[in-house]
Amino acid sequence: VEAMRSLLGGFVVGFYDPETAELVVRGAELTPYVKTTIAHELVHVAQYAERGHVLFLVRYLADYARNLVRLRNHRQAYLAITAEVDAREGAAVWVTAHPDLLDGS
Repeated sequence: VEAMRSLLGGFVVGFYDPETAELVVRGAELTPYVKTTIAHELVHVAQYAERGHVLFLVRYLADYARNLVRLRNHRQAYLAITAEVDAREGAAVWVTAHPDLLDGS
């Protein structure tokens, strides 16, 4: 968990820890942003379940390394990771399907 936090830096709002099966999300209140982050992270949970933890992490880190060489920018490399692109798209679909759940309450 600490290694993932260190690698991804301060701009990451949440992540799934497969060792504890916990979803770690920053934020004390369940704001629309936090709800969207939870949807994003639940896509990662599905990716873990589909690919297995080891394969998911190997692909994730390989994607990041390739992107970093190609883009020469940490944030851009992170945003271009296939699993992250898919998670952002999945969260967007959820937000579109559930706008009533994003009213801030």
